[in-house]
Amino acid sequence: PLADATLLGLRKIEGRNYNVKISTSEGLWLALHIGRSLDHFTNYQVMNQVRQLWPDCPLVPFAKKRMGCIVGLIHIRACVP
Repeated sequence: PLADATLLGLRKIEGRNYNVKISTSEGLWLALHIGRSLDHFTNYQVMNQVRQLWPDCPLVPFAKKRMGCIVGLIHIRACVP
């Protein structure tokens, strides 16, 4: 659900435990990948955050065949610690 919310423009901040190096003022384009795990759908805390942004989020992935695939591109403008 997190990748789909990002692609729909509903989720604008991504949290990681590492910094993404952005060497230009124009930002950085990255491929967005959907994992193969359904763990996010059973994690109440994650799904609660997703549903605050996207109340109509489906209970299962849009299409299971998309799992494990690159589904779009995202543009990163800044990385903050």
